[in-house]
Amino acid sequence: MKPSISLLIVLTVFAGLHQAAAQTTFAPTTNYVVGTQPQCVIAADVNGDGNLDLIAANIATYPNPGTLTVLTNNGSGHFALASSPGVDSEPDCVVTADVNGDGRPDLISANLFGTLSVLINTSTFPPPTSVLSLTLKRPRNGILVSWASASAGWSLQQNPDLATAN
Repeated sequence: MKPSISLLIVLTVFAGLHQAAAQTTFAPTTNYVVGTQPQCVIAADVNGDGNLDLIAANIATYPNPGTLTVLTNNGSGHFALASSPGVDSEPDCVVTADVNGDGRPDLISANLFGTLSVLINTSTFPPPTSVLSLTLKRPRNGILVSWASASAGWSLQQNPDLATAN
């Protein structure tokens, strides 16, 4: 057995034991009112404050349009209604992507009758102070991806033996 594979197995077993010993608990439930029949919810920082906000895709009763409920996070895990923009009939899911390249996450909902609703984020907030930068290298036998660590004390380690291990 290669030394790198042995180390990977030992680290995997250690991580599993650590997770098994941890207890999972939650604070009491807090319910937030969104639209009619929410179909999905996603978390994304839509207002640029660094906190994950919640966006729910809600079905409405015909002929009313569906809605996306945007709940902004106050930083301590409590949310407030920010907006409920209308979308086409019966949105099934919603995703975020910066579709116009302005640095703000826009909302895209997939709707029941074969439409997509695109909502361009026009919020005013400063651009992020740091941007994730990926480095791609292409050696002979694969692709190496690296990036700066988001947390102090952690770093990305690369091991080409792991990519070719059986």
